Amino acid sequence: MSSESIPTPQCSTKQYYATNSPWEEAIGYYRAVRHDKNIYISGTTAVDPFSTPSNPRVLHPGDAAAQTRVTIDEIVKAIKALGGRGAESIM
Repeated sequence: MSSESIPTPQCSTKQYYATNSPWEEAIGYYRAVRHDKNIYISGTTAVDPFSTPSNPRVLHPGDAAAQTRVTIDEIVKAIKALGGRGAESIM
């Protein structure tokens, strides 16, 4: 997992959070982006991050509660990596 900061033209800073998942590079997105005080999360599901985009493996098939826990845990990790407090930061 990594986080990087890139200045934007408006003199603010954007921070990007990426994992080691092959999905991010194959599809071309960051798991999370922080712009000023807002953190935006995208593309977070209960798919095994080490499965391939051509053959995705869903974690906990048939168990929506476990899939939700995995997804929320990943969201909280991204929020904390970008300086958020965690679950209490979710709107």
